[in-house]
Amino acid sequence: FLRQPHLKVWLIKEKNQIVGFLNFNALPVHPDSFGLVIGRAHIRQGYAKKALGEFIRRRKEYGITSINGYCHRENVGIINTMKSLGFVQEENFEDPHDVNAVKFSHPQQ
Repeated sequence: FLRQPHLKVWLIKEKNQIVGFLNFNALPVHPDSFGLVIGRAHIRQGYAKKALGEFIRRRKEYGITSINGYCHRENVGIINTMKSLGFVQEENFEDPHDVNAVKFSHPQQ
């Protein structure tokens, strides 16, 4: 799984402790997409917003020009995080694999 050349994974650490990770291009059906996992003990502490914000700021270092976020339409936490970082929902998006999925895109910098 981790040997896929297009996949990029970054650990999210605080005080030498891993609190989560962010991946990019893990799902071929959703190109240019990120995934974000924060450990249960660390949720609602701002790690997701901080990590995703840093990823957006440093995207050019990794040659990334397009960033998309996909989630369940009721996942208010990540939806609010994406919106606060400038992501815009694609209103006409329809996922053939998940009728409850929504898509957000970050504008090019």
